[in-house]
Parts: sequence; C-alpha cells; structure tokens
Amino acid sequence: MTNKEENSLVFLWSEVRHRSTATLRCLSNIPNVKAFFEPVFHVSICGNESERVFDGYLEEGVLREIENLTVKKIKEDIETANKDSHVVVKDFSHALNSKFDWIPENASHVLLIRHPAAVMKSLAKLPLYDEKGIKSIEKALNKEYPKRNKLSEALYNFYGYLKENGRKVTIIDSNDLTVNTRTVVKYICEFTGLPFSEEMLSWKSNPKGTFPNV
Repeated sequence: MTNKEENSLVFLWSEVRHRSTATLRCLSNIPNVKAFFEPVFHVSICGNESERVFDGYLEEGVLREIENLTVKKIKEDIETANKDSHVVVKDFSHALNSKFDWIPENASHVLLIRHPAAVMKSLAKLPLYDEKGIKSIEKALNKEYPKRNKLSEALYNFYGYLKENGRKVTIIDSNDLTVNTRTVVKYICEFTGLPFSEEMLSWKSNPKGTFPNV
C-alpha cells in the first residue's frame, strides 16, 4: 500500500461536450486509482438544498433530492480515498458557483477546452435535437449558445483563481486528445504524477457503461 504523499490527487475540469468523460475513462484504467464522476455537479442539481444551484432537474422529476450530499461530504470522501489510492475527479467548473476555497491545495488541475463550433456540432448530435444536418445545428445554437458562453466564462474565471493562488494547473485542447492521444495522456500523467500505462489507451467493452474504478 502506498503512502498518501505518493498518491496523486487530480481534478479534471471542463464544460459539456469537452471529451472529459473519455479522458476520465483513460485515467480510470490506472491501477490503484479511485475515480469520482461529477460529484460537485450532482450537489448543484440534486444535493442539499442549501448548496443547490440548479433546480430544474428536480422539477422535471429527472433526479431525486439527496439531502446528505454536500461539498463538505465530497471533500471528505475524496481525502479518505486519497489516503490509499490515486484519485481523479471529473467535474464541471460552473457547478462550483465560484466557491473554490474547499478544493485541496495539494491537487493538480487539468482544464479541458474545446472550440465553440466543435461543441455546437457535438451538442447537435444529441437526441434532444432530432433534426438532420444543419437544422439540428441551428436548434442547438438557438438553445445552447448563450448558455455555453456563460459556462466558458466560468471555466476561464476558475483558471484565473487557480493561477492567482499558485495552484498546479495546465490547459489541454481536447482536440489534441483525439489527434495525439498517447502523447497527451502521457503528458497528463507526467504533470499530475499519475503512473502511465498502455492500458489507458484501449478499453475493453463494458455493457453496463460504467468506469472500472468509480
């Protein structure tokens, strides 16, 4: 068993359709790693009422309220897991709602960015936009573009906070992950202290659609 000092704590921040789920899937193939999938975002949509940011999900009946889900609880779970394993947390910066002070100082932060045009094309492929071709993209633009501008601003502001407070942070264009996957994944490991493995680059089929270490 490794000591806490030897275990990496990594936060993977992005916004929607930035390939962060695929990146987490790569990193979750590392032996002795515990992955957390969007815990802060879940607090913001269905956690304790005092910390909830977006109520629409509960109003639509998509999710149920989880009273004991708080940022404090998430931090405790992350720090407990980090005592015995590497930890990788994937989340959305806008879910932080500008509340950054709880984030452990020893963490490394990887911010994924993506060209807005590529994000719109990706959003247009969702079942929500059931039109074909350009009509689908137009619907995505009309509904999503103003919102996505605000989310990109949240990621930019969070980056500023990390830099101003001397946190360890790097930025990666998610397009590079598809073009130079091995190089980028290896860089992430070198930057964060995670062990690189060739198994991170190819995944076995998982019919349940889950991560191996979440």
